[in-house]
Amino acid sequence: MNEQKFCNQIDRRLSGLCASEERRQRIWEAVMTEKTSVKQPMQPAQAVPARSIPKRLALVAALLLLLLLACAAAVVYDWNVLAFLGLGQDASTAAIVTPVEGWANSGGWTIGINSAITDGEYLAFDWTLEKQGLEIPEYIQVESLTANGLPLCIDGTDDFHCQWVPGVFFSGNDQGGELCRLPEGLTGDSLLVEMVIGLYKPSRPVYLMEMFDEKMARQKLDEGYYVIAEGEGFVLDLPGEGLCHCFGMVNDTTGEGLERTEMIVRFTVDAKAGRATRRGLPLPEPVRYPGFTMAYTDATASALQIRLRIVLTPDENTREATCALLEKGYFSVTDAKGEWLETIVLDGLGGVEQAADGCWCAVYECSLAQDADLPEDVSLSYRTHDGQVFVAPLRISEGV
Repeated sequence: MNEQKFCNQIDRRLSGLCASEERRQRIWEAVMTEKTSVKQPMQPAQAVPARSIPKRLALVAALLLLLLLACAAAVVYDWNVLAFLGLGQDASTAAIVTPVEGWANSGGWTIGINSAITDGEYLAFDWTLEKQGLEIPEYIQVESLTANGLPLCIDGTDDFHCQWVPGVFFSGNDQGGELCRLPEGLTGDSLLVEMVIGLYKPSRPVYLMEMFDEKMARQKLDEGYYVIAEGEGFVLDLPGEGLCHCFGMVNDTTGEGLERTEMIVRFTVDAKAGRATRRGLPLPEPVRYPGFTMAYTDATASALQIRLRIVLTPDENTREATCALLEKGYFSVTDAKGEWLETIVLDGLGGVEQAADGCWCAVYECSLAQDADLPEDVSLSYRTHDGQVFVAPLRISEGV
C-alpha cells in the first residue's frame, strides 16, 4: 500500500481506541519510527520463496499494534463506512450513505456490513469480522468481489485477506472496510455487491513455529503436522527449492492439507443519489515554470470525493527529462500557497507517459475524500527534494 493509505489505516484503528491522546501519540511514534527501517512493501503475489520477498510495511504496523493495543476493545459498535473512510457526518456525504444488512456466517465465523456509499465512480463499505473458537488457526481470503456481476479489485488493506486467524495480523475480531474504483460501463440505479470469502482449515494437527526453521519444519511435517511459521503464510516443499516459507492466495499447491468452506455476503447499494452529485470542475489555465508546465486535464467532484489529474510537461520533450523531474521531486496535495493539507487521499496513481500528441509528461491522478475542512482552492503541487514547491491552484468549491 502507498504511504498515505498506510497512514489512513493506522488513523482509522486509533480512532476507535479508548485511550488517551498521549498513548495514541506514543503508538504513532513507535509505528513511524519502525516504518523507516523497512525499504519496500511486499507486492501481492502467489506463493513464492520467502527469501525473495522483502518485509511488508504492513507487518510493522500489525506487530506494533498487536502489542500496544492488546488491552483495547476490539469492536466499535457504531462502526460505519464514514468512520472507515475517516469522514465526519457531513450532510451531503451522509445523505448518499446506504444502510445495509449484509452478513454471513460459517463455522464460528461471522461477517457483517452495516453501510455502504458510492458516487458511481467509487464504492466503499465497512465490515466487522468475528471468529468464535480460536484454538485451530484458519486461513481466510477474499476470492471474489463483484458489483452487478462485474469484478472489482480489493483495495489491498483488508486485515483479514490472506491471513491466518489467529495470526500475526489478525486476532479474530476486527473492523475495517473496502474502497474500490468501479469499472467503466457499470450502469443502473443500484449495485448488487457480492463478496465470496474462502475459509481454510488444516485437516491435520497444527504445529506453530515462532520462526521458520527448515529442519524443524521437515521433522514436524514427517510426523503428520500442518506447519504454520511466524503466524502467516505457508510452509511448502517447492521443487528445486526445498522447504520454503511462502505467501499469497491459497491455490492448488498451497491448498494441500486444507479443508475449504466459504461465506458469501450480498447487499444492495443505492447508486442513483451519489451519481447525481457528480459534477465537473472548471480547469484553470496551465501554469508555466522555468523548465516545465503544469496543467490539469481532468477535475470532477461528488459528495464522496474530488478527483484531480495533473500533468507536468518538461520543456525538453524527452522521456529522460520527464523521469529526471520525478527523480528530483514528487507530487503532494497542498493549498494554493503550497502548504501541506491534512486530507484523506482515497486513491492515487502516478508515472510517466507519452500523450497522444507525442509529448512526454509526468502524471499524477488522485481522489481526495470530500471534507468540509478543505479550502476553496487546492493544488496537486510538485515538491522537489531540496524544498521548492511549485503550485497549480484549482478551485473545488464550484462546479459546472
